Amino acid sequence: MSKSRKIILGAVGVIVVATGITVAIHYRNKDVVTVQTGKAVQMDNLVQTVSASGEIKPLKYINITANSFGRIVEIAVKEGDHVKEGDPLLKQESVQSSADLRSAEALLQQVKDDQEGLEAAYRSSEAILRTSQAELVRTRADYDKAKIDYDRMQNLLKEGLISKSQFDQANSAFEVARAQVDSAIARVQQSEAQLKQSDKARISASSRIVQQKGAIARITDQVSKTVYLAPLTGVVTNLPVHVGESAVPGIQNAIGSNLMTLADL
Repeated sequence: MSKSRKIILGAVGVIVVATGITVAIHYRNKDVVTVQTGKAVQMDNLVQTVSASGEIKPLKYINITANSFGRIVEIAVKEGDHVKEGDPLLKQESVQSSADLRSAEALLQQVKDDQEGLEAAYRSSEAILRTSQAELVRTRADYDKAKIDYDRMQNLLKEGLISKSQFDQANSAFEVARAQVDSAIARVQQSEAQLKQSDKARISASSRIVQQKGAIARITDQVSKTVYLAPLTGVVTNLPVHVGESAVPGIQNAIGSNLMTLADL
């Protein structure tokens, strides 16, 4: 047998043996379950994104409308600005209203000064009345004394105990005392009338002060309405007016009627 033939026969034998070993291993492991091991899988959140069209509506919004006619002289905000409640938003001109307010305040001061003079006059009238009343008391006392003397002298004259001239003196004193009482009564009445007049004057002045204060309050309200403050905390979403334009109250959808819109976004 040649050398090459031996090599071929040896190789065939090795193949047969290997095949047999493979078949035996296969039949031995055919009922065995193979378990694979590896890293643990981590569970993640599933995120889904949806795109859609829509409109964001505020929970609350306010249209700032004009309170009075007037040119806009200042705008303190712009669209998109965030504002807090009470922040200044817009200002209208208030030339005439401010002038009226100054005039009304000056008139109020004048009325107050007049009232002070009238109060002084009233106090003076009270003093005069008290003096007149005291004078009336004194003259009545003199009259009573003169009346007693007159009656006594009259009785003495009837009895012939005094002369006619003595009686005439007592009579003259009595007439003077009576005239003084009448004069004192007239002065008291005049003082009372003057006091009533002074009282009416000071009451009238007090009434004018109240009226003037009411006028000032109305004009002050008009002036305050030319300054617009934010009624809520929010965002300026609409600002259709500009400085120099005129505000027009009471006309819906008219230019200058709606000054701006605030929204509580």
